This record gives sequence, C-alpha cells and structure tokens, in this order.
Amino acid sequence: MKNKKFNLFDLIIIILILGIAAGMIFRNQIKNAVFGTEITTVSVTVKCDPVLKTAYKTMTEGSELYLKSNSKLFGTVKSASAEPVFDEEITFGDGKTMPVENAYCCAATLVISVEGYESDGVFYTKDGMKLLVKGALTLENEYSCYTFTIEKVEIAENS
Repeated sequence: MKNKKFNLFDLIIIILILGIAAGMIFRNQIKNAVFGTEITTVSVTVKCDPVLKTAYKTMTEGSELYLKSNSKLFGTVKSASAEPVFDEEITFGDGKTMPVENAYCCAATLVISVEGYESDGVFYTKDGMKLLVKGALTLENEYSCYTFTIEKVEIAENS
C-alpha cells in the first residue's frame, strides 16, 4: 500500500469546495454587496376571486399580510376594493361548492406596500423573492389565508 499524504492540491480542493458552499449560502448578501440594490417601497396589486366578505373586511387599509410559506411579513395593505362575484356557484380550495347568494363572496383587489427593489426590470422583495405579474402569492393574516394573483408591480409613488 502507498502512504497517503495530505498535500497542497488536496488543500486547494477543500478551499474551493468550501468557497462554493459559502457562495450558495450567502448568495443574496453577495448579490446585494456587488450590485448595491437600494431597498425602496414597491406597490404590488393583487387580486383574488372569490373571497368571503367577512375575510375581505379584515384586509383593510393598514392591515399586515404575511407569506404563508414562511410566516414573514409580506407588506401592508395600502388600499382594498371589492367587486361582486357573478358566478352561479363557487368552488373553494377544499372542493366544496356553494351558491353565490349564500356565500357572501366578492372579488378582492388589494394594493400592498412591500419593501423591495428592482433589478434588471424585475421586482423583488427585500428578502429576494421575485414578484412576477400573473404569479401566484399565498398571503394570510390572523383571520384568513388566500392565494392571490399578482396584477401589477411598480415603484410606489411616495417612496
């Protein structure tokens, strides 16, 4: 058997592997340091159809919404509007259906103020989550949880 010794080549390989692992773990911090993105307020317009009117009433101006995936604060509702739902029957996520006249539902449109930034024409939250138009976003508060579709993302006028 040959006597195996630790040499300089082995040390270089180990340093390279550790560098790659550190780069993957700290990629957002590295990207922010290199590209210097400035955090600003972004207005995200989302829509959900149907929303129970009792749940809609909890999504008033100033209320906070959290991401369902990690329970972190997503943003604060800047404005909320509702339209009547004209479908004859509504199907909920659990498969149950209910006639509209019994559901007391509406189509909710919210404008949410989010801390984020723009990079190469794409908007991100300050934590690095992409905010893509037509993308799905599951938001919750202490009373309800709904999946919204992103309608529009733009830099807030008062930022």
